[in-house]
Amino acid sequence: VIFLTSYAEFSYVQKALQLQSREYVLKPIEYQVLNDILEKAVEQAKKYIRERGKKEKWEQSMKFRKEGFWKRLIWKEVTEREEVETERQFLELPYQAEDYFLLFVIEIYDFCTILEKVERAMYDFIIQNITEEMLATEGFHTETVLRMDSEDAVRWNVILKVERQAVGHYKESLLHIGKNYIRQIRQKLDSIIGCYAGIPVCYTEIPGQAGRLFDMMQEDVLGANKVRFLENYFFGMVPYERPEFADWEELLLEKDEKQLQGQIGGYLLKLEKEGKANVESLGQFQTDFNYMIMFALKQRNIATSLFWDNIRTEEK
Repeated sequence: VIFLTSYAEFSYVQKALQLQSREYVLKPIEYQVLNDILEKAVEQAKKYIRERGKKEKWEQSMKFRKEGFWKRLIWKEVTEREEVETERQFLELPYQAEDYFLLFVIEIYDFCTILEKVERAMYDFIIQNITEEMLATEGFHTETVLRMDSEDAVRWNVILKVERQAVGHYKESLLHIGKNYIRQIRQKLDSIIGCYAGIPVCYTEIPGQAGRLFDMMQEDVLGANKVRFLENYFFGMVPYERPEFADWEELLLEKDEKQLQGQIGGYLLKLEKEGKANVESLGQFQTDFNYMIMFALKQRNIATSLFWDNIRTEEK
């Protein structure tokens, strides 16, 4: 605003300043002076428009800045707290040290079979929409969704911002969300899926937590169509509890298939509930189980090779 007036009273000048006017000019005025004032005003207006445009573009890039930030943290390209904080400041992300974030990983195992029925772009669209819809719940806000492919599965890494009031009951909320998510995916894509949830932490702790969560996923062998929590997972050596193979061997020799399957299923379910089922413990179990079968076959004078040949024939 430029005031061109014949009034020189201070009260008028004061009012013009309150209105944030750029100039308060008294008449009469020379043409060149007026022209200089107008050119200056035009240049200031252009500068304002340029700066506003840059600001709008910067704000619009927030989604991509967040995506790049979290990708570097999950992929552990940036791991040290100081490095993470420097990255956040450089990208001007509005995160505070007291904010809570959680890594929620969705692993889809049989995506190659799915892609035989649905194009990849449609598959990604379905997953993205279901993910954003299911996780848009009170207490959680989706910061970004990142896809990572492996040889036998597709992982969707979701960073959730957890509101302070939701931290205390995050597991109950995510268990409900995860079960509904699994049901939706199975209905729409007829797929096998596992959901894995980290622990609410500061953003500087996400790289370390991502490594532990991925380690858990690699060890976990019974996570199909279930929701697993890092907080409940037991790392390290899992004590192997050897089942009563003598009883199983007797059932095998008696050809009591139903009873044998029930006891094996009960044993595996017990391991799962007690958190004692991982790659190592089940590997030991498989070895002992194979020995039991070979011993039972030997007692009945059945060649092991003949037994497995019959199994393969039945499978065909």
